[in-house]
Amino acid sequence: EPGGNNCWIDEGCGNCSVAMVLNNMGAVKTKGYDFRSGQEGNLIADPYTVGLANAGAYGSENKTSTLSGNPIYMRWAYVAEQFNVEGKKVILNKVYSPSTTKIKTILNDHPEGVIVQLSTATKNHYIVFTECLNPEEKTSSKLKFLVYDSAAYLPENGDNVPFEKSTSYLYEGYRYKNIKSVMYFTLED
Repeated sequence: EPGGNNCWIDEGCGNCSVAMVLNNMGAVKTKGYDFRSGQEGNLIADPYTVGLANAGAYGSENKTSTLSGNPIYMRWAYVAEQFNVEGKKVILNKVYSPSTTKIKTILNDHPEGVIVQLSTATKNHYIVFTECLNPEEKTSSKLKFLVYDSAAYLPENGDNVPFEKSTSYLYEGYRYKNIKSVMYFTLED
């Protein structure tokens, strides 16, 4: 059933973050069937189509809503390659332990947003960084960013807000020091 332990249509933070960035790029899922619209192929990037891609499903042949394994576990590169922008395949890029200066630099080339992994000893969370608020700042520790946080129930805690006002920061206790990686998408040549 939807919302069950093995339901591929569960929307995790990774799924939502990937969907947002791919959608901002204008990416579409090359193959697939969207039962919501009846459209086949070239499906817009949203949590449903990213969920299909993550599950390795096309939609039309799914007899059940369940697949084995954790539905929230993202197969990042596998998902990316199922989408394209104007016929060019999407490629995942990942940088481990990036400084905020590095994230600012990547955002300069990728205004569609970047997916940031926040990690503590006991949990992981993914959010989208969209813009550096003070790009002229030279000190990495003083850089501030706008984010979209899928953990937020209220727009003011997750809808293109300063990281310090996000649910991740206010209620989950994540800080800039908890950034473990940053992911962004490019197009194959």
